[in-house]
Amino acid sequence: MKKTFFIFITILLVLCATSYAHPPSEMRLSYNSDTKILRVEMKHQVINPKTHYVKRVVVKLQDRVIFTHNVKEQSDTFAQVFEYAVLNAKFGDVITVTAYCNQGGTITEELSVF
Repeated sequence: MKKTFFIFITILLVLCATSYAHPPSEMRLSYNSDTKILRVEMKHQVINPKTHYVKRVVVKLQDRVIFTHNVKEQSDTFAQVFEYAVLNAKFGDVITVTAYCNQGGTITEELSVF
């Protein structure tokens, strides 16, 4: 009986914890062709940014990975902002950014350089 109860409580806790897991709800990309800076703004509302955060950001230029940024915690409870120097981007190139939540889920956005 105790074993069954323990298993039930464990499953219940795991399900509750994962119900709060979610990827960023929105990502906005902007690229400044003069400064060659890519700005990545993500809305990712969390209760504790030390335990629930965007753990990895992958930046691709023309489908080639140019950055993989591993992150240890989120800067605040509502959003996260990153800036990257993308020196080789030229008119018409496509920049793709994928963000991975440490508790599950991803979000991907693309931006054409102009």
